[in-house]
Amino acid sequence: MHMNFAGFGRRASGADIMPGRRQQGAATSRRSARWPAGSAAVLGAAVALSGAPAAQASAVTPVLCSQAALATAIGDAASGDTLSLTPFCTYTLTDSLPRIGASVIIQGNHATIRRSSASGTPPFSILTVVGAALSVTHVTLSNGDGEGGAILDADGPLTVTGSTFSDNSSGGEPLGGAIVHVGSGQLSVSGSRFFDNRAQSAGGAIVNLGGPATVVGSDFGGNTSSGLGGAIVSVGGTLIVTRSSFHDNTALGSISTALGSISDVGAIRVMGSDGTSNGLGGAIFSVGVLNVGFSTFTGNLASFEGILVTSSIKPDEVINGGDGGAIASFGSLAVTGSTYTGNRATSSVSPGDSRISRGPDVTSGDGNGGGIYSHGDLTITGSRISMSTASGHGGGVYNAGMAILRHSHVLLNSAENGGGGIFSQTGTVTLTATAVGLNHPDNCESLTVPIAGCLP
Repeated sequence: MHMNFAGFGRRASGADIMPGRRQQGAATSRRSARWPAGSAAVLGAAVALSGAPAAQASAVTPVLCSQAALATAIGDAASGDTLSLTPFCTYTLTDSLPRIGASVIIQGNHATIRRSSASGTPPFSILTVVGAALSVTHVTLSNGDGEGGAILDADGPLTVTGSTFSDNSSGGEPLGGAIVHVGSGQLSVSGSRFFDNRAQSAGGAIVNLGGPATVVGSDFGGNTSSGLGGAIVSVGGTLIVTRSSFHDNTALGSISTALGSISDVGAIRVMGSDGTSNGLGGAIFSVGVLNVGFSTFTGNLASFEGILVTSSIKPDEVINGGDGGAIASFGSLAVTGSTYTGNRATSSVSPGDSRISRGPDVTSGDGNGGGIYSHGDLTITGSRISMSTASGHGGGVYNAGMAILRHSHVLLNSAENGGGGIFSQTGTVTLTATAVGLNHPDNCESLTVPIAGCLP
């Protein structure tokens, strides 16, 4: 399967991250102007000069329980300041907050910041950060509506600790239901919860473009994307996930999204010369380096649903989608001490919904890799993949590269078209002290080199 990720690189430049629409609000609110391309360099220079005498000591600012007080505190904050929210307060926002341009800590004290659900409330991301370090602790961010519904961050490190992100949406923008992080700065998430967040095209909870990212001790449930990565999308950097859980996340593709919003959003262009890819990575979609340790993936779904289009004008075009029920990786994937249970990769065409078109004809790809879909290097150590299903190939694992499994179990998986446990499209699969058994209709299938040590 050919995929073109050139558009991701454009998004990672920082200059093009701002959504195309204008957001209404006060003069201090976030506008759709371009973000300064040199902001990271300016921040670096400031850090280099940190030895100079400080004009003003950092401060802890108590923030009264109102939108006006929060907006004032953000607008007046200097680098190094801590904004201490009123404990257990709910800050209800009817308009966007000022853009954060100074490196600050938001000390949540278990408060909630939520965009109002009242009719007429404009769409906006809750926190917008440009060229500065932001740390948020013990706060709930909910009902944001925009690219990075809760936090939209460019060219600066972002640290999230002990926080909850719920019911956020990318709205009319393509990326990141809860967080969009762009640039070379570090993204660090620990001890946090992401549930019921939604993205129009990619990253139901988190999109990380270009920089290193770590996710530790966090929970992702019920997040959805109409395209890539039901919970997380990471492109161009290294993502390390440790001691985290992913359950009931969904990457759902369809012909309408594949040939419409997904193919032309500018930030993401996944249409290749041989078709379009969509519905990839029920929990995680990665292009780059992905390391997963001591984590669980349960009941995640990558699905593509299409209709049969009949044409006599142009030849068939295949929509490749519904791959990687838990993870779809295009690069390097290392899995250690993790479990994958009951994940699904499905792809289907409904003849009952067929229609006539002047072309091209559209059919559906297989739905491969119920547990893991790997198009690159794959290493699995001390892990278990079980009770996962694929409507195509590779109920447990789909390999299109070089795969090595050590001291692992691949059991009780199924695939309608073969390779119930492991399917290898290209490359090789090496098993060391690994049990592959009780899979349906067979344990292993390879179109290249037979998989030594795997019984039929």
